Amino acid sequence: CSADDKVQIAKEKVRIGFIGTGSRGQYHLNNLKTIPYADVVALCDNYPPHLKEASALYPKAKTYDDYRICIMCLRNPAR
Repeated sequence: CSADDKVQIAKEKVRIGFIGTGSRGQYHLNNLKTIPYADVVALCDNYPPHLKEASALYPKAKTYDDYRICIMCLRNPAR
């Protein structure tokens, strides 16, 4: 990448939907906090305590308890 490309890339964010927020998921979610261009927009887990804990890390992220609905909504943000 050229220097100009790197500047442009730094201005953009990657939107991430995260499925599975248990111990391994929490590890990755914590690491994503250190990446300035990573934007976690959705969290999904069928175990409410894990989802609640992940939601505390990313309060702006939408939460789902069914991965199929999560994926459908991420594919069609108007939903």
